[in-house]
Amino acid sequence: MVILKNNLRECRKEAHIKQTELAAELGIARETIGKLERGDNQNPCYRLVYEVASYFGKQVEEIFQYEDAGE
Repeated sequence: MVILKNNLRECRKEAHIKQTELAAELGIARETIGKLERGDNQNPCYRLVYEVASYFGKQVEEIFQYEDAGE
């Protein structure tokens, strides 16, 4: 099984921005940011991951990575 891992929480903390602030900047719900950070959203749309990466000035792969979780 392949899972989507990310370091969004670390990026956000480095930037000293709260979930609510990031969500407002991206025009999405705060809950969406929380789900991404917890790994609850395993299939986010590419537009969302691209916008998150762009906000932090990073490539998508620097924040989001697929990892084999084994079975």
